[in-house]
Amino acid sequence: MKILLYIIGVLALIVGILHFMAPKTYQVDRKIVVSKDVDTVFKSLCSLKEQQIWSPWAEKDPEMKITYSGNDGTIGSFTHWTGNKDVGEGKQEIK
Repeated sequence: MKILLYIIGVLALIVGILHFMAPKTYQVDRKIVVSKDVDTVFKSLCSLKEQQIWSPWAEKDPEMKITYSGNDGTIGSFTHWTGNKDVGEGKQEIK
């Protein structure tokens, strides 16, 4: 029993020392270069229908049912989807 307590104590000490040695903050940067003009990219990002072209969720469930409402790309337009267990069900609205 003493050996088990000794091992647990040593492990706790190691974790404590590593806690104080580890950095307290970190930063992740990612960069991508898009070789299209700004208007084309902005239109693609604002359009709920065009988002389905590059959406990773569309790849996870090709049979996903999607409905759109409102004037696409404007405030108040939204999309609703129902998919498999990976995609689920949800709604996205442009505010």
